[in-house]
Amino acid sequence: MKTLWFLVFLLVSYSSFSQGKLLLVGGGAEGSWSNPAYQWAVESANNKKVGVISYYEESQSLPNYFHQLGADTAVNIKINSTELAQKDSIYNLLMSFDFLFFKGGDQSNYYRTYKNTLVTDAMNDKFEQGGVLGGTSAGLAILTGVIYSASGSSVYPEQGLLNLNDEDITLHQDFAQVLPGFLGDTHFVERGRQFRLIAFLARWYKDTGQLINGIGVDDKTAFCIEGNLVGTCIGTGAVSLYLPDEFHFTDNQFSMDSLHSVQLLDSMQYDLSINQLINDYDTEINSSTPSESANYTLFLSGSGQLNQNERFFNDFNQSGEDLDSVLLITSNQSNVLAIKDHLNAQVVSILIPSDASNSLDSAGLRNNIRRSKKILFYKCSNTAIMDFVREGETGKLLQDHLRRNGIVTGFIGQTSLLAGAWFVTNNLTDNYASYANQLNFVEGLNLLKTTTIMSNSIDLSTSDYYENNTSSVLYALAKYRLKYGLYINQGSFIKIEPQNNDVLMTQYGNFPSISITNDASYGGFSESRNVIGADKLTYEVHLDGETKKIGTPVIGEDPVYSMEEENLFTPLTIQDLTISSFPNPASESIRIKGWYDFEYKIFDSKAQLIKQGSSKETINIKDLNSGIYFVIINKNNIIFRFKTVKE
Repeated sequence: MKTLWFLVFLLVSYSSFSQGKLLLVGGGAEGSWSNPAYQWAVESANNKKVGVISYYEESQSLPNYFHQLGADTAVNIKINSTELAQKDSIYNLLMSFDFLFFKGGDQSNYYRTYKNTLVTDAMNDKFEQGGVLGGTSAGLAILTGVIYSASGSSVYPEQGLLNLNDEDITLHQDFAQVLPGFLGDTHFVERGRQFRLIAFLARWYKDTGQLINGIGVDDKTAFCIEGNLVGTCIGTGAVSLYLPDEFHFTDNQFSMDSLHSVQLLDSMQYDLSINQLINDYDTEINSSTPSESANYTLFLSGSGQLNQNERFFNDFNQSGEDLDSVLLITSNQSNVLAIKDHLNAQVVSILIPSDASNSLDSAGLRNNIRRSKKILFYKCSNTAIMDFVREGETGKLLQDHLRRNGIVTGFIGQTSLLAGAWFVTNNLTDNYASYANQLNFVEGLNLLKTTTIMSNSIDLSTSDYYENNTSSVLYALAKYRLKYGLYINQGSFIKIEPQNNDVLMTQYGNFPSISITNDASYGGFSESRNVIGADKLTYEVHLDGETKKIGTPVIGEDPVYSMEEENLFTPLTIQDLTISSFPNPASESIRIKGWYDFEYKIFDSKAQLIKQGSSKETINIKDLNSGIYFVIINKNNIIFRFKTVKE
């Protein structure tokens, strides 16, 4: 019995510790950041001989770098054809090294040229003998059990979310037999690839029924994996581990509600064999507010383009008690003309966030706020809004009014960020803000007390802001100890509303939204970038119509408003005006009953100025053709529409 036990021990020990080691590098130029990781790989190679493999002719810079780190031998090996990859001489050459390193470039070249050749035999044999395999960027992509071969066009973050069956998602497990059950991705936060890797994991499950885990490695970051499958993160960014529980499929899209993630920063270790963090972070990042308590309805749009918000407006127009008027908060009056056809409101009151609007004599504006049941933010500076609500009577009233029971508030495009507890301010003005650890954050309107929001998260027109947009949500979650992060995309919107005893969040639109729930207890922050570490985050992908509970509404007792007295020097208000036409539709005149003179402008449905003037009461429209027209009463920021019919 003892002899049998000893043989079993030897077999277990051999299988556990004879396996090779892996150096997974997310890309980026080598430098001082990479010295510890690359030196670890050199020292882990018994003979300290390094073979640098590439499809192309390469300079001596990388072999020289390995020499500086202690390699006895480091040479470039160019293998650019299947015929060459099948030569015994290549196999023998590769087996003479104990560290095989694959350069970056195009992994499709590696996959197409080396698959089922003596090159992959050498990789497998060397790894089984305890050697080291390493790679950066495309070189990393071929070092997991399941690989993305990039055999078609490169897959961008939105592709898998919009169409999981996209033909460019080319996944295989017929390359090197190392790190089974994992799929790696590179340049992770830099290129916003968290959504891409999640889609890859979903596609693999859809095609094979196998749940596998993901490893996303940032540029200038390495994951050093020992033979016992304990990996150490080294570098300026993070290693993101994605552990899905299940996926759901609807036509060509997928959703999920339980993909867990662990974010590793420099020196943090993780055991891939049991999916467990080994050393602990020391900074609390758990949410200080565990749920939302909204007693009002919010519409958060993913796009600032009006033609991508038709469904948003349809739902917004039908929500709330008051369907006849809207308080529009915008930077200037001209924005009203752009949005007028999208609002089913006879009267639109305009509030421009400015010092003048915050003055004590702006009683009319404040009364407009008090009367409003429906509010819309469109084309205004987020920081200007926050300055406005902090600095004057009108702004403070608006801040309180937004929280009243049953109020409906819509946010279009980037103004959606305002609804959260904290939002980033420079993600679209400085491409390298996150990379340089210079993202700026400001407290939001706090309508969602424990949520941060990113609108147009995956900008289909440019990749310049991928890193800023991707990292800012994660960073705000940890920095301000929030519970939820929302990524909303073009053409879609999220509606948050109280229903019975729940606060519900519902996704609308074909472009899925992604939420992150901060389930972490502890985490950390990179010293050089806006990248975080976290011991547990949960990702969810939401399809059209899917709902998630995010809290319980708290219904307060709203104070009764008293209207301010308005004098000749204050703007007119809706209460002062009786807007009527005789007959209806009008053919002769529009009558506006007020106390004093006003100036007006009339625009046609194409936003062309037709006529303007001043009046006390009546606007003559005898000279207008049949059609729909809009009137702006300049003095009091009121817009309304009327129809003329001429025989």
